Amino acid sequence: MKSNNIVSKVIESCKNYSEKQAVIYLNGGIFFKSHFEKITYKKLYKDVIYTSEKLKSLGFKKGDRILVFVPMSYDLYVIALAILYIGAVLVFIDAWSDKNRLSMACSIVKPVGFIGTLKAQLLRISSAIRKIPIKIISTSLIPNSSPDINELIIKTPEPVSKEDEAIVTFTTGSTGAPKAAKRTHGFLLNQRSALIEHMPLGQDDINLATLPIFVLNNMSLGITTVLPDFNPAKPADFDPEKMVHQINTLNITSSIGSPAFFENIANYLVNTNISTSFKHIYTGGAPIFKPLAVKLKQAFPETNVHVVYGATEVEPVSSIPLDDYIKQNHKSGLPVGKKVDSLKVKIIQPCDEPIVISDNISLENYEINDDSPGEIIVSGDHVLKEYIGSPHEFQKNKILSQGELWHRTGDAGRIDSNGNIFLYGRVKNRFLNINKKYVFALTIEQELLTIDKIVFSSIFNVNERIYIALETEAALSKFEENKIIEQVKRMFEELDIYEIVFLKSIPRDPRHNSKVNYEKLVKLFTNTKLTENSI
Repeated sequence: MKSNNIVSKVIESCKNYSEKQAVIYLNGGIFFKSHFEKITYKKLYKDVIYTSEKLKSLGFKKGDRILVFVPMSYDLYVIALAILYIGAVLVFIDAWSDKNRLSMACSIVKPVGFIGTLKAQLLRISSAIRKIPIKIISTSLIPNSSPDINELIIKTPEPVSKEDEAIVTFTTGSTGAPKAAKRTHGFLLNQRSALIEHMPLGQDDINLATLPIFVLNNMSLGITTVLPDFNPAKPADFDPEKMVHQINTLNITSSIGSPAFFENIANYLVNTNISTSFKHIYTGGAPIFKPLAVKLKQAFPETNVHVVYGATEVEPVSSIPLDDYIKQNHKSGLPVGKKVDSLKVKIIQPCDEPIVISDNISLENYEINDDSPGEIIVSGDHVLKEYIGSPHEFQKNKILSQGELWHRTGDAGRIDSNGNIFLYGRVKNRFLNINKKYVFALTIEQELLTIDKIVFSSIFNVNERIYIALETEAALSKFEENKIIEQVKRMFEELDIYEIVFLKSIPRDPRHNSKVNYEKLVKLFTNTKLTENSI
């Protein structure tokens, strides 16, 4: 009988590839010499069964939400799979989360269990964590050695329906509470199918996965995953020399990660003229501007690099080979390729309010069909259908039309006559120019990067005033800054720019460290009087 439990796909891998390496990670450190630990699917299965029995003995059962705050590690995946195995719900918290984010997560999902490292147990001082009935140190759930199971007897995971919760993750939530994304078993199975088709990995692949959720997908396919030797809480802050050594020593063939992750590696490769064993790279989670795309091509000349567009609520939406990406004209939006086959994609008029489709109004009334930018909306089997405890967020981010649910991505974009999607930035980051026409942040930020010495940029709105922030590769003299200011003014005469400021570092998003954290910038400009370079 076919199982709806997503973990059954991993159990199949354990059966079909029992002696194959499932996970490789660097072990050791202060007291022991570091070495690469190689875990077979057979051992993974045994450890998951042991841990699932331990969870049941502690009173956990089907449907229980269990908050897990464990760094990206082998232990994390054993615990995650064991939770899914018993039909409970894995509530996953990002490594960069602080006490406030944890408290908000608890108030939204109301977990019955908390599993964390010894260090994470210090968070019990939080009233939200204290209220959780069962609290466990993660290492107590993992066997010291493989359980004594002589034969690999494949047991059946807890039966679930496709509508049952499997995993809860959280959006970045830089303004207010994060949204709790309800990933059902059916959603994960559909997403798995989309990833197989549009981000394919072969059975011989050794994959370096820097984003935790993709490790579970790898395990469901019987692929070997290498856990990177870095701090996932700081995805761009690692020693690229060590990372390249890990890649080439283990002959890693593919990787999935953020632009910031690959940019750090690319800088090192270009400077040292070293190559890697990578055959395929998939990067996404933030816009890639043309200078970085060219650098990636230079650093990985023999690698098939794909730029992937997606979101927490739908991954992937589309993808484009790096070569095609570089060839495109980026002045009319950043190209992200054609949509995946299983999705429907439309462009609607930008709107800051919820959209409610009544009987006498059609979704077509909101559509844009003339290659003009608007908001990207998507519908399909691997599109998230629900948030937990947030009816307001559902109303704001979803559109129900003729029985079909559409997700509002919040991204501005257009679709050309050939079906190619181009991104323009966030819908809320749009500005009226002096001609009373909307312009969007991403295309302006792309153009700002054509200015010599500018490595990162942002345009945003504070109290109806347009600001531009610029980040340079090195400190500039006042004369150089003023020269750039004049150049920006000439480039964007149609914009009523209030102020241009040079910042040592423009705030990035905490998850990928690759895209502008507009909310933090707005707060910075609201709380600090920055007038040195006012126009």
